[in-house]
Amino acid sequence: MKSGREQVEIVALYEELGSYRAVAAVVGCDHKTVKRYVESAGELGQLAPTRQRARITDGYRYLIRERVEQTRARITRAATAAAVAGGGL
Repeated sequence: MKSGREQVEIVALYEELGSYRAVAAVVGCDHKTVKRYVESAGELGQLAPTRQRARITDGYRYLIRERVEQTRARITRAATAAAVAGGGL
C-alpha cells in the first residue's frame, strides 16, 4: 500500500504522462497498481479533465464522413452477398 503522498504523485504523473506503464516505470511499481490508484481518484472526481488532442485528419472530417456514407451501401451489399454465398468477409 502506497502512502497518500505517493498516491497523489502517481495520479499527477498519470495526468502528465497518460500511460499506466510509463508511470509504473517512473515510480517503480506494477502498472496494475497505477491503474487502481488512478481509477480510484477518478471515482472520487480528483482527476483533471482530459484534453482532446488535435488529429491530423480533423480538417478532413466532413470529407471522410461523406465518403463513408457514399460507400456504406456498397460495403453492405458486398458483405450481404458474401454472407449469402457462405464466404464471409
